[in-house]
Amino acid sequence: MPDQWQQRAGFSVFFDVQSPGPGGPGEVRRRTRLYHEETGEEVVFPGWGVTDWMKWMLDRLGSAAGGTVTAELQLRVSGVAELDGMVAARVTGVWPGPDHR
Repeated sequence: MPDQWQQRAGFSVFFDVQSPGPGGPGEVRRRTRLYHEETGEEVVFPGWGVTDWMKWMLDRLGSAAGGTVTAELQLRVSGVAELDGMVAARVTGVWPGPDHR
């Protein structure tokens, strides 16, 4: 029916940290994991930067939509001390982009 909503793509985004072991000093390591619900595909990017994983999401969204997709992500995380100010970003993307294979 034309008045029903149909999900084309679902994503989960996880911001992971790995603290140094109790044996010594070291930096906290960060990574971003993404999960694509329709395919079960998961990918891991080092750090919490937005650009790489947004492109990954756009690639999956574009293939699900069957055409050109424009997306704007405005992400601001607050209330979690480790994420405050780390992930604030604005990314605009169009699929397929100039480097699309």
